[in-house]
Amino acid sequence: MVGQSDSLASYRLKGFYGRNKLYLDAPKLINSTQVRSEGDYFDYYWFVINDAAITSGADFEYQVSVGSDGSGDPDLYVSLMDGRFPTESDYDFKSNKAGSDSVRIENYANSTIWAQKGWDVSAGVVVVVGVKVNKPMNYTLVLSKPP
Repeated sequence: MVGQSDSLASYRLKGFYGRNKLYLDAPKLINSTQVRSEGDYFDYYWFVINDAAITSGADFEYQVSVGSDGSGDPDLYVSLMDGRFPTESDYDFKSNKAGSDSVRIENYANSTIWAQKGWDVSAGVVVVVGVKVNKPMNYTLVLSKPP
């Protein structure tokens, strides 16, 4: 038949639930003091940006920030759109400075990442945030919309 293929399509579906969801202006205080096995350095969180899905062409700006109580130096890694867990080698944005870290996710007329990657923000944007901790520590994670 015309239009049909003998090959099977491959899909990767990922479900996100209420656990580890970030909410706007609701700081998450994390007591990440468990001893970690080698290579297990990330805690993951998520949220969805739906501004452009609700209002076509809407601009948006979100900021994810992390800071510690002095017990360590957490770093931020962020992936967009596809739900993958960001790592040190696979991410869309990162901030791994000494001290507090912050990543801004924005869509304005001059924003280029969306077009460069062929992404359509009008479908909504799944954001997965990885907080890298290299030892047991306490940290605060905040999702905000700058004024």
